[in-house]
Amino acid sequence: MSTPRTNNNDSPLAAPFSGFKSGDLLLAGGKGANLGELSNTGFAVPPGFIITTAAYDLLLQNNGVQTRLHDMLSALDFENRRLRGPTGNVLERHR
Repeated sequence: MSTPRTNNNDSPLAAPFSGFKSGDLLLAGGKGANLGELSNTGFAVPPGFIITTAAYDLLLQNNGVQTRLHDMLSALDFENRRLRGPTGNVLERHR
């Protein structure tokens, strides 16, 4: 297997299940960490890999999504329970 690409923090962007344990929750997510733990303890887990939260973060940063989300959420009036305005309307549609 080739070495997975990493981001600037040296976290893998993707790795096989066997590369994770239950303690890797923040990097692999709940399902990924649990599949890794099961794989490492000998349970019959089909072959597979995990795309890490580091990869997701990198995607958001490189495509400007993180900045757009920040701008939208910063514009929210949290005192307004109905979330009125353009940002609130977008969020209401995605509930």
